[in-house]
Parts: sequence; C-alpha cells; structure tokens
Amino acid sequence: MQQTAGRLRSLEAARVRADLLLEADRARRRALLAALSARIRRGHAHLDALRIRYRELEALWSRLRRTPRGGVSARANQLAQIPFPRLRGHLPWPVPGTIVRGFAAPEAGGRLISHGLLIRAHRGARVRAVAHGEVVFSGWLPNFGLIAVVAQGRGYFTVYADNTVLYDRVGDWINAGDPIGRLGSGRVHRPDLYFQIRLGAEPIDPAPWLAPGRLPVR
Repeated sequence: MQQTAGRLRSLEAARVRADLLLEADRARRRALLAALSARIRRGHAHLDALRIRYRELEALWSRLRRTPRGGVSARANQLAQIPFPRLRGHLPWPVPGTIVRGFAAPEAGGRLISHGLLIRAHRGARVRAVAHGEVVFSGWLPNFGLIAVVAQGRGYFTVYADNTVLYDRVGDWINAGDPIGRLGSGRVHRPDLYFQIRLGAEPIDPAPWLAPGRLPVR
C-alpha cells in the first residue's frame, strides 16, 4: 500500500513538473511571438516613415520646379566660376564624416532604395556648400529637419537635409565651403546628413562627384 501511495505521489509530482515545463514553454513561445509582432510593427512603422519622408521631399521638389527659382538658373550659369559638371570628382565634402548608406542602397529590408548619401558626423558639425550657387529653398520639412536646396546651374541642385540650424535664406548666393548650417537630426537620434545631387528632378549618385580621400561606406 505504501509503495503504491509512493508511486502515485511520484507520478503526481512528475505530472506537476511536466505541466510547469509545458506552461513555461508556452510562456516562452508567447513572449517570442509578442517580440516578433512588435518587431514587425516597428518595421512597418519604419517603412511608412521612410515612404512619407521621400514623398515629402518629392512634393517639395514639385513645388520648387513650379517656381521661377526652381528652374534652371541662368544667373547661376553666368556667375559660376567653373561649370558644375566640370567639378565632378572635385567637390569638397559637405561635412567630414563616414558614409553609412550609399546611393541606391536598400532600405527597410530592400523595399525602398536610397536617393542620396547618408553621412555620419558629430552632432553640431558645420555643413558647408560644395559649390557656388543660389539658395532656392531653406526651411523645415517634416522628417527631414531643416533642409537647404542650392541651384548649381546647368540644371543641377544640391540638397542638404537633417540640419538643426540654417544660415542662409532663399535668394542668397553662396560659394564652395560657405557654411550652410549645423548638423542635427530630422528623423533619427543620430547626427546624419542626408545629401543629394539632382539633375533636373532626378537624383544622381553624389559619391563620384566628391573629392576622394574621405572615409568609405561602412
């Protein structure tokens, strides 16, 4: 009788342990599922934010193209010491730093591609013009922070986004090396400058235009 009772107690203890292990496994699976769901939601939110970011920039570009200053500036062509296309490979970097995302690099798991360079530097770094030109936009753009657009002549434009301070107003003329603003962050908590070169409405790869000798893409 005692042996039978002992076996029953052992079986009951084993059943309790099995139930506890099963519940622990279920809890672990629930936690993993919750973490995965949260990660998916964050991914969707990040993708949505990037899409909105690029739509806002394209909307700004559409507005600029409809204004007199947004077209090809004949005055910029006349006043440029060197035509902008001849500066390819010789432009000073807008900010000293490291390219952390190159042109046409995938974003959001490959569902979007970058239309510019993301250059990481220290917060507050001075952002400088890469060439002589006319400021055609200077202001705030949601998800980009403060952004400056400079007409370079010959249909070329440079774009400097994610600043916390801008020094120039629309209509100002600037030279290569002139300070445009200070680096901050319009979309993330990292000091990254988003830099574009456009020919007309089309973004082109800025990397071949910049002088060599800076830090590589990482």
